[in-house]
Amino acid sequence: MKRFRMVNAGGNAALILQITDTNGAIAEGCTVYQIALDGIYFDSAKPPRLGKTMLVPSAKADWLVVCNIPGTYELRSVKSPDDDVSMGGMKQYQGKLLTIKINGTQTSTVIPTSLPAKQSFVSDFRNLTEDEVTGRFVIEVGPDLTLNRERFQSNTNFRFVANLNTVQEWYIINTATSAHPIHIHVNNFQVISYNNYTGPIGAKVMENKVFFDQNKQQCDRQYENFNKSIQAMLPDNDYNKWLKYRGHAQRWRDMESYPNGTLGYSPSGIFQDVILVPPFSNITIRFRTDRFIGTVVIHCHILYHEDQGMMMVTKIVPAGANTDGAHIKSGDAYPGQCSKCDPFPFNQVVGECSGSRRKHFNIIILVTGVLATFILFIVTE
Repeated sequence: MKRFRMVNAGGNAALILQITDTNGAIAEGCTVYQIALDGIYFDSAKPPRLGKTMLVPSAKADWLVVCNIPGTYELRSVKSPDDDVSMGGMKQYQGKLLTIKINGTQTSTVIPTSLPAKQSFVSDFRNLTEDEVTGRFVIEVGPDLTLNRERFQSNTNFRFVANLNTVQEWYIINTATSAHPIHIHVNNFQVISYNNYTGPIGAKVMENKVFFDQNKQQCDRQYENFNKSIQAMLPDNDYNKWLKYRGHAQRWRDMESYPNGTLGYSPSGIFQDVILVPPFSNITIRFRTDRFIGTVVIHCHILYHEDQGMMMVTKIVPAGANTDGAHIKSGDAYPGQCSKCDPFPFNQVVGECSGSRRKHFNIIILVTGVLATFILFIVTE
């Protein structure tokens, strides 16, 4: 039995990891058990969901690999066209990463039933009451390589401020027509749910980013320095992508019963520090602001996108300190807004329209599990 500790250190493609024979078929002589993701142990060692592990750029995974039959095997990234919708068109690397040679005689190996204890900051946040959640925020992925409708400005332009040792509930939404792996520094977060997407559709019109509602009408809430002379309808190509990708919440809720095509989704309960956000998705995460104060960087981990400014910063301040002064809005728009009546986040009142409170999302709880000599993959195309 060997431990594989793997990280996708490439900058633009996801890895879909499997152990195969030399012809690319699933290896009958090797068994894989996943025990950790992004440095956080699972409750128990289990085969990867759907028999393979997806790693977007910067994601980490730990496997235990048992090959009881001598022979030559390969660790490969195998493209999965069936998962295009859940992965939102994210580029997938295809190719051999490692050759594995097993010598000796056939054996039988017992996999450990218990794993090391999780870190002290890892708690199950799925069943908290509303009063136990202190801060709420929205990370909005937008067109033109923006986060919260703007490109990176400075390391002091804080888009949100949170107190230390509080439980945060954030929503990550994607208004754009392509997927992005969003990386949040400092604190691992727990995936709570995928929610119905009620937000705007972002598109490029005449070289300007413009936000539209789901009926193709231009939103009245845009962003700072928006050219108000623009009056447009959502282009058909962008609307067709909306039709293609919508429905993530239902597919996520059904993925245990109908798993085909759902590799791009993260099961409820696991902890990550980077998550693939497909087009027109809305994902609830929770985490504790543990131990560290200061700047928290949030960015797309496709390196070209990050270099173009798809990045922003938030801040953690000591417990009890003032959290005012964050640059949450872009112009007159909160992230996720199309109309002035749209709540921010999605279960709060922004105060511009009476009776605008939206019901909490129904949370569907699914539990899964995912071990592994250090292997560093650098994959570029």
